[in-house]
Amino acid sequence: MSYRRGVGTGAGGLKVHSENFAPTDTLQTVRNAKRGRADEAPNAPSAKRAANFTSIGLKPVQVNHAAPRRTLKEKNCNSVTNHNSECVKKDILKELKDEEVQALKGNSISRTQQNGQRSPKKKIPRQRLTNVMVDLSAVTALDYYVEKKDLPDTVPDVDRKVIEDPNCQAHYAHDAFTYLREREKLFIITPYIEQQAEMSPSYRALLVDWMVEVQEIFELNHETLYLAVKIVDRYLSQKSIRKVQIQLLGGSAMLISSKMDERVPPSLDEFVYICDNAYDKAEFIKMERNILETLDFDLSMPLSYSFLRRYCRSIDMEMREMTLARFILECSLMEYSMVGMRESHVAAAALLLALDVLGKEWNDTLTYYTGYEVRELAAPRTMLNKLVHHLKGSFKEDKGSTRVIVDKYSHEVFHKVAKMDFPSLE
Repeated sequence: MSYRRGVGTGAGGLKVHSENFAPTDTLQTVRNAKRGRADEAPNAPSAKRAANFTSIGLKPVQVNHAAPRRTLKEKNCNSVTNHNSECVKKDILKELKDEEVQALKGNSISRTQQNGQRSPKKKIPRQRLTNVMVDLSAVTALDYYVEKKDLPDTVPDVDRKVIEDPNCQAHYAHDAFTYLREREKLFIITPYIEQQAEMSPSYRALLVDWMVEVQEIFELNHETLYLAVKIVDRYLSQKSIRKVQIQLLGGSAMLISSKMDERVPPSLDEFVYICDNAYDKAEFIKMERNILETLDFDLSMPLSYSFLRRYCRSIDMEMREMTLARFILECSLMEYSMVGMRESHVAAAALLLALDVLGKEWNDTLTYYTGYEVRELAAPRTMLNKLVHHLKGSFKEDKGSTRVIVDKYSHEVFHKVAKMDFPSLE
């Protein structure tokens, strides 16, 4: 297993070469390949272009030079014969007399003098144009920033601090997360285990554990994992599935989510391989279509991972502290009893537990940006603490099969946050 941004390369890590030519090619070879040869016809397609046309099923254009309608034959290098009529080249200047030549030259000089005597055009004075660059530089991002009307005096405006950072989208961040808080209500999962004859909470935990491993092997984004788990839960809440197809469901969900979030998603062949060839391409495509039709192609779901990132930035958490909160939140994916909770609620509870581990307290800033009081987070915080203790205990005693998350966050790339001491169980 390899870790994202780690030293090693996973089994699915493929090296993609962006160069079109091999490293051993010389500069002259590359130049010759990019441009046509000097001895090629200017209108003829090069051999490389012709090969490209053939590879995509197009035939290259063939250049046929049309033959002349009439044959021209040279004769004495000064005449040509055409239909028995002879045209003789003559030097016109030699035919003219010296007086006529001088007269022609004199007319040309007189016309030049007349042109020179014309009155010059009046020059229009250059107008002073506005310097657009100077005007734009006077405009700042704060000129278009809308202040939060409900912001308490004791709470800082975290978006205002990053107004110049284009990655933060500070102008829209607050409204965007307000919208996500409303939209997440549409995707609350109803309990479904009772409807599944061959599914249990422990078997679901095994599936999620395997999906985490797939995410690490393919070095996918964490959003891809969270979206895939959400897709699985939504599908199982609407459709029954056999036990032999559960891994196919998880793999197809990862395939769909990687297409949504990854710049270069893994290929279908890689998913077939990662499932040990238990399913072929046709089965993956069929399951993918079934999932999309069941979910009505509505895949833009708010994720707890996105909420947690927003919460951590509001209090300027360091990377190690943020990674601890992410570890707790990723453990929540294993717990079936938490699938019916709102994504923003689970993210806030994970952050509260992380603050307890770090010896910090919940403040007014977090209350404003999360929308939750401490009393609203007490119950899910306790559930997460028990879950983390259970997973860490199973990993330490080498019991059970759900070991990937603890093993993952015990790595130095993730600051070994899984080895930190958590609050005792009451």
